[in-house]
Amino acid sequence: MRHMAGKYCRIMAWDVPDLDEGQARGLIRTAIKEALAQVEGEK
Repeated sequence: MRHMAGKYCRIMAWDVPDLDEGQARGLIRTAIKEALAQVEGEK
């Protein structure tokens, strides 16, 4: 999870120079958790 958040932060940093990494990691983590919960709910 940490690796994926870091990867997406680096990608976003190219487009958003003033990226708040802590906030971005939190948003990415939340989005991943929500997507996993949705997939789990579809089973």
